[in-house]
Amino acid sequence: MLIVMQADSTADQLLAVVERIESLGFRADLSKTSQRTVVGVQGDEGTADPDLFGSLDGVERVVRVLRPFRLACRELHPEDRMIELPVGVMLGGPDLLVMAGPCAV
Repeated sequence: MLIVMQADSTADQLLAVVERIESLGFRADLSKTSQRTVVGVQGDEGTADPDLFGSLDGVERVVRVLRPFRLACRELHPEDRMIELPVGVMLGGPDLLVMAGPCAV
């Protein structure tokens, strides 16, 4: 489950959300971008009601994520990412990049 905080949420509001998550036996995983703070709920969140978090101050919305690789999903990172490798090559750009290691020979 992902808890998307409002852009103008305060540190106290974020702390209250984290405390609620931990009081229910889950672990909070914070991800801050320049525009948003997203709190991932780690654990068996299938038993948690999203309304437990949606009513807290500073929460914009609660998103259930029931698929694998949720920490890399678009709900958590909606913007495209560009990663520059040490050799000056960009990952995630418009050009096709092919990578192979010794096991590909």
